[in-house]
Amino acid sequence: MINNVESLCCVAPIVRLGAERWRSLGLTDEGGTRMYGVSGRARRTGAWELPVGTPMRELIERHAGGMREGFALRAVMPGGASTPLVPADAIDVIMDFDHMKQAGYGLGTGTALLIDDSVCPVGLCLNLVRFFAQESCGWCTPCWAGLPWMVGVLADIEEGRGRPEHLDLLAEQMWFMGEQMCFCDLAPSATKALGTALKLFRGEFERHIEEGRCSYRERGPITGAGSAAGGRPAGSGTATGDRRPGPGPAAGGLPGLAPDRVR
Repeated sequence: MINNVESLCCVAPIVRLGAERWRSLGLTDEGGTRMYGVSGRARRTGAWELPVGTPMRELIERHAGGMREGFALRAVMPGGASTPLVPADAIDVIMDFDHMKQAGYGLGTGTALLIDDSVCPVGLCLNLVRFFAQESCGWCTPCWAGLPWMVGVLADIEEGRGRPEHLDLLAEQMWFMGEQMCFCDLAPSATKALGTALKLFRGEFERHIEEGRCSYRERGPITGAGSAAGGRPAGSGTATGDRRPGPGPAAGGLPGLAPDRVR
């Protein structure tokens, strides 16, 4: 059964153009077009209907205009909170289901969240896992018990109470929350960004533990002309990119911008 808006929106052009013509619009064998989006500190955030198979680099640099002045791309969450992070040096990947899967990522919704150098990876993961913990139906133990436990460990690391053994414990817990352990994909999906973050940014997690603090929180808010003009004032940046209240998943907004404000 087709029950999502994007698939239903494709029906009219397929009928009008014919299946083969519509399929030829794509750049890969999957064919057709789909909506791709970009959020985060890009020069032009938004959504575009593009050929299936559009490279991620083209999406970010051509359509979204690249990063705002003063911010550097570190990773991309390519298709929502349940997709693994793509490192900045791998954004030449083709954005269709097969190529993304073969590269070890996931296309998901195709709406890319840009993670820049003002975003704390620990705070980002804390916000994401907290969101999934709130969404758990409570049916299976790895999900209803495991996700809140992971929230507690990540909060300890973010707030300066982390211990070195926490990183191995998180990795072990992610195994217990695999697809073979749960009745649905919520818990396995909840750990995909965290799993890649622990590989890409392990040094950041270790520094939180060694220093007993999150250095991102001490950089001051990103406000005023620097933010409005697309730049970043000297010494700015916070735990997750923006000290202003709000837009994490639990608050109904984009993930990863202010998890220390979403309780």
